[in-house]
Amino acid sequence: MVAYVEGLTIRELWNGAAAGGADTLSLRLMPNAESGSAPLALAQESLTAMRRLLVGSTTALSNDALVLPSRRPAVAETYAAEARVSTRPGSFILDVELPLTVKVEQANIPAWQQSLMAAPALPIGRRVSERLSLVASNALTMAQLVEDGEADISEFSDPTLRLGNNLELEGLARLGGDESTDYQLRIAQSALAPRSTPSTRLRATPAQRDRLSEAAEYLRSSQDQRGVTIQGTVVRLFREGGLGPGDVTLQTVLDDSGKAKTCIMHLAEDDYAEALRAHREGLPVVATGDLVTAGNNRKRLRDVSEFRVARPAT
Repeated sequence: MVAYVEGLTIRELWNGAAAGGADTLSLRLMPNAESGSAPLALAQESLTAMRRLLVGSTTALSNDALVLPSRRPAVAETYAAEARVSTRPGSFILDVELPLTVKVEQANIPAWQQSLMAAPALPIGRRVSERLSLVASNALTMAQLVEDGEADISEFSDPTLRLGNNLELEGLARLGGDESTDYQLRIAQSALAPRSTPSTRLRATPAQRDRLSEAAEYLRSSQDQRGVTIQGTVVRLFREGGLGPGDVTLQTVLDDSGKAKTCIMHLAEDDYAEALRAHREGLPVVATGDLVTAGNNRKRLRDVSEFRVARPAT
């Protein structure tokens, strides 16, 4: 009776209470397989995408950038680690329990991030689930408009539309793996914290997922990022003459795609000399500045505020 009134399943009500309060993110896959089973590759891909979606939404609570840096805040990684996953039949259903609160003292979180883990009017778990619900609904709606030719992919770069960051969009796109079937997403809020709605149900088609993947790549290739720190190896150097400033090109990972890309920056003479040394000795370097898109979607680090040779990995 309580589960019916609260709009929750018996399992969600029990698990939420057992976990001390937890919202539930449920993914229903519909592969060509027996009920309760799924290909291993599909299950693995979906779990990876689910974690990506969760980290993206948690990071968004403190960073409203459309493109997130490759290094995540400790609070996001810690919260994702606290989520618990289980399966149940009904085609193939993954349930992820999102705890309403996490014990800060057990996490290696910088002091300036700990406010996110505190217990204000809405605990962190509820803020994450509400963010997930809003972004998933808005992003899928926009993806359908793009698919129908009624909107352009560039709409995803409008922060006022609350369509999600690149990590959230990529997570929503990769749920369901490469299957050419729909998936269903349900977000159920525990009764143990103030809530706006008992549950949200969404369906994503393969066409919508393709548009979401395009949107994530569009954001990565078009959005500028301020105060970014990158680490990579020097692959090219150029300057006029033997002295003075010059251009240095790094090979590095610039975003969550994990793909190695090149980034060019203009360095003063002293920093250029350090880059030359790193190139000769095969050492990694670290640079901080504003990451912008130049011609032909090339990345450039402008206004470099720090450049140094890093210690090689041991």
